[in-house]
Parts: sequence; structure tokens; C-alpha cells
Amino acid sequence: MAIYSRLRFEDARSAPREQAAALLSEGWREVEEMDFYHRAREAKNQHSAPLAECLRAGTGMGGTVGKPRAEPLHAAAPPVAGPSVKATTKRYNPPNTFFRKLFERGDLPIRVKHTGSGIRVDWTKPADKVDLHHFLPVFVSGLREVEEPYMSLAQFGTQDLLAVGGDRLLPVVPQLVQPLREALATRDPGIVRRVMLVMQRLVTCGDLVGEALVPFYRQLLPVLSIFKSKHDDLGDAIDYGQRFRRSMGDLVQETLETLELHGGPDAFINLRYCVPSYESVVYTV
Repeated sequence: MAIYSRLRFEDARSAPREQAAALLSEGWREVEEMDFYHRAREAKNQHSAPLAECLRAGTGMGGTVGKPRAEPLHAAAPPVAGPSVKATTKRYNPPNTFFRKLFERGDLPIRVKHTGSGIRVDWTKPADKVDLHHFLPVFVSGLREVEEPYMSLAQFGTQDLLAVGGDRLLPVVPQLVQPLREALATRDPGIVRRVMLVMQRLVTCGDLVGEALVPFYRQLLPVLSIFKSKHDDLGDAIDYGQRFRRSMGDLVQETLETLELHGGPDAFINLRYCVPSYESVVYTV
């Protein structure tokens, strides 16, 4: 553009007066356009944003005049950290057991008996006359109750039925696996403790009951493996409550030993599969 303007000024020197005025006018107009172009280019270079600040797809204002600006499409919501869950954390335990339902409906042959030592079970018919196939799984399902009087009634009712069961317990063992597993799945230390005491009592109540429970070790023992190393760090103190058997690690070890002693020749290999850290009390290397 500068070359064309200079030519027009040189032509205007040798041209007639009227034609020279027209050439000068065109020359000055081209000079002004060239000056405006250079000033606009310098301003653009001075105020241009870096590449990282350039607009991206979906972030501009085009077509949104008079409308609120939407959030950028590429912006993602920040991650929300959930609650920390450990292996020994208590799981959800809804109060919807079959034992509670039947007790509130009055279909169980028991009543609440208040004594000086707490709530006990008052049987409306002799416990040895109760149908174990129907009522024992119901009482075992109530072991995961944490509210009174359901908790005490289920615990002491199960103990009474196991005490009078004898050889009648053997065909009932498969029906007890599901309620025992549901109670262990809560991972509540109090519930797990009650279940382990019931398992110890169960395998010692009748012949071959312990061997009948061996095929179900893989459904019951994984939770015990979690609590096997759970011991209270007392330092140089003394635990005066050992008679209450509240130490989870010691109770798990005691339960595994009882299962092995009453589980027959296949008990140890199945115990070792579910609890790899278990050492046999029968076999020595």
C-alpha cells in the first residue's frame, strides 16, 4: 500500500491540476488506511491473551446475549471423598429379622421373664417338645438383634434349644447357615461374639454335627479371619475381665480350635483355607 501511495504522489507532480488533486486525495486516503491498519495490529498484539486463556468450545458468549452464562462444558465436579470403610467397620443391620416379626405377632412359644439378672425366656411349652426344624432357625436369625427384649430372647432361646436338641440338631444344620451368615455379615463385635458362642455350643451338642458344618466353613469363617488378629493392646496392664470372653482375637482362636476338634479329619484343611494363619491343635509338624 505504501508503494501505491508513493506512485500516486509522483504522478500528481506531472499531472494537470484537476487530475493531480484527485491523485493526492487517493494517496492520502491510502496513507490513512495504512496507518489505521498498523495501529489496530499493534493493539491486537499488545492485548492478546496467551494460549491458555483463549476461549474453548462451549465457554464463549456467542448466541447468549441476555441469557445467564452457563457453566463450561469441560469443567468437571470436584471428587467427593466418601466415608472411610475398614474391614472391621460395622455394616448396615436393619431391624427386620424374622424372629422379631414372629415374636410381635405372638407366634413363638415364649414370653418375657424379668429377673434380677436381666431378661430371660419363659417357655409356654417344654423346650424339648418344640419343633427344631421350624423354630431353631427363627431364633438363630434373631442373634443379630441389638434391641431388647429381642436380643436376650433370641440369645437365651437359642441356647435352650441347643441344650435339648441332641441328635435332632443334625438335619437342621443346613437351615442354620443362612441366619448365621447374615449375623456375621454385620461385623458388629457384639453380634459376632454371640454367633461364635452359638457355633461352639452347636458343634458340641450332638454327634456328627461338627462334621456336618464343615462344608459351610467358606460361608462362615471369612469374617472370623478378619477379627482373628484383633487384640486389645493393654501394655503392662492386666485384663481382669477375661472370664467374660470379650477379647475378639482369643474368642476367634477358641472357636476355630473347637471346630477343628469336632469337625473330623477334613476340618483342618478347610479351616486353613478360610483362615490361613490358623495353626492346628491336633496335627503337629
